[in-house]
Amino acid sequence: MKKQPNTSKIKILLSYHKPTELLKNGIFQPIHVGRAVAEKNIKTDEKKKNYKWMLDNLIGDSTGDNISAKNPNYCELTAQYWVWKNFSKLGNPDYIGFMHYRRHLNFNIDKKYDENKWGTIDNNYLDGFYIEKYGLREENVRNVVSKYDIITVNPWNVKNAGSKNNYDHYATSDPKIHIKDYDLTLGILRKKYPEYEADIKKYNEASEGYYTNIFIMKKDIFNQYCQWLFDILFEIEKQVDISNYDFQEARIFGYLSEWLFGIYITHIKRTTKLKIKELQRTFVRYPEIKENDNKDINICFATDDKYAKYMGIAITSILRYKLPHDNINIYVLDGGISSKNKDKIAKLQNIAKFNITFIKMNDDAFKNYPLRGNPHFTYATYYRLVLPTLLPNVDKLIYLDCDIIVRNSLAPLMNENMDGNLCKGVIDVLNIENQNRLHLDKYVNAGVLLIDLKKWRENNIETKFKTYLKNHFDEILWNDQDVINAVLNGKIDYLDPRWNTQLTEYKGGRTEDFRKIGKNAFIMHFISSRKPWKFCKSKYEKYYFQVAFHSPWKDGLMIHIVNRLTGKTISFSKILFSIRNSQSKKYKVLTILGIKIKFKRKLYPLEYKINQMQQQVYELNQQVERLSSKNKRAKQ
Repeated sequence: MKKQPNTSKIKILLSYHKPTELLKNGIFQPIHVGRAVAEKNIKTDEKKKNYKWMLDNLIGDSTGDNISAKNPNYCELTAQYWVWKNFSKLGNPDYIGFMHYRRHLNFNIDKKYDENKWGTIDNNYLDGFYIEKYGLREENVRNVVSKYDIITVNPWNVKNAGSKNNYDHYATSDPKIHIKDYDLTLGILRKKYPEYEADIKKYNEASEGYYTNIFIMKKDIFNQYCQWLFDILFEIEKQVDISNYDFQEARIFGYLSEWLFGIYITHIKRTTKLKIKELQRTFVRYPEIKENDNKDINICFATDDKYAKYMGIAITSILRYKLPHDNINIYVLDGGISSKNKDKIAKLQNIAKFNITFIKMNDDAFKNYPLRGNPHFTYATYYRLVLPTLLPNVDKLIYLDCDIIVRNSLAPLMNENMDGNLCKGVIDVLNIENQNRLHLDKYVNAGVLLIDLKKWRENNIETKFKTYLKNHFDEILWNDQDVINAVLNGKIDYLDPRWNTQLTEYKGGRTEDFRKIGKNAFIMHFISSRKPWKFCKSKYEKYYFQVAFHSPWKDGLMIHIVNRLTGKTISFSKILFSIRNSQSKKYKVLTILGIKIKFKRKLYPLEYKINQMQQQVYELNQQVERLSSKNKRAKQ
């Protein structure tokens, strides 16, 4: 039976109160909490700028029935109230949830990550790597959420903060939180909902609690919870005096709601059979958008038709890891890409929108340049040397080889400070021998380069490349890579090795250093002739195929795999057993597991059976070939 697609409508609101990196897609919806307060406090140019950013990028909690003006006291609960009262504005989702701009859930439920003493997984930045690591893509979130009635955080043990239990934690964790307010709340809860008495006792005496107001619920459960929660909080608001509370103390209802949520979950567990899933919490240390960050990410590839599909797979990886505000501009130095492959590249717009420009190249201009190093090198490797002329209006770009996959947003790389250098790259796997050979201070791998094209033009670097090629023709081993390193010597610097983790199975150089980085690489670079699509038996090739099968070239890869397997079967069968005539034809040679046995007598029955089996394998291979040809014709 065909599996039906998951069609659950899910909305998870993320509370923001200032410009930071956005987590935004069809499920995650950032919301500006306390917008009514912000509207009244636009007194400086900086606040005007921040407020405009919030208007441009987020929905607000100040429309319809709302308590936005109470944000100083209710914190992110103003968003929760707005959703409760304005549910239809979100499209009446089946599930509704709440997280924060820097605190999220780990939806990668098969992975368990180390937590700090506060029960969270620390991370520096919210980027593509973070999104992938914690399963925050729409399809994965939908698959996890739809299996449960409630999803919330793993309970955290308050003993890590020196508290005895949840009640003691309210009393002692912070001098700005007053136990008398919690006692008042418990009294109101007991009076309004006496059926919670056992849950109040159990939760207050427990050392593990549910904190940070992060949860996802089916809409009916959410409505019941809000009715219960705000009924209690509004009654507390009537009875408590906060007129002398400072800014921190005034956040009273936000604090109280965290303890009330724990009591509510305890009650749900005791009285219902709802399916509840508890997930790890994540934390982003540096969520702020850097003031000078450039959201335009300029990327350049160079290829002919032979490598076009591998470039397409590399672009697929870029698009899968891009952040919502990343504006991807791709320039392709086109050495003869077919219309068929260009049509497939156009289909990548279905993954994410990007700009692409093809620049027609002519190999004749490079015919006099040396081609050494590896047999897969073509003249396309020299295209990048004329980038200043080809892209006169681009000042800075990232150059990428085609045999890579990207596993992080490229924004941090694009915004790397050049520190006065003309180019930056990752130290080459064979840097020592190459530095010694060319007498250089540093030697980078040219598969990933951050280039200051503006300074290349100002320093007439293109002409210097041509001069070096002419004067050092016999010294060049690694083609344009040698040229770039030699000409820019003294003005080239190293990047974090995660930006070009050079993976290969051969030994020597820095190969072991790069293997240690392995799956944590921002860019995996499959160097040498041992490529994943050639089944080099690398433990990292699975990451390549995880991307490849999301690309328009996946059908061809499947046929390629089957074709190779059947070809291997034929070769293996000949090693296992074969019969042939000797050169003199006076006897037969029977080969079994590589052992050759000569027979003077006839072996017709055995020979017939072996040949018949080999013929069947051969016919299977032919069927795969015909399927491949049929597939190609259908795509034309």
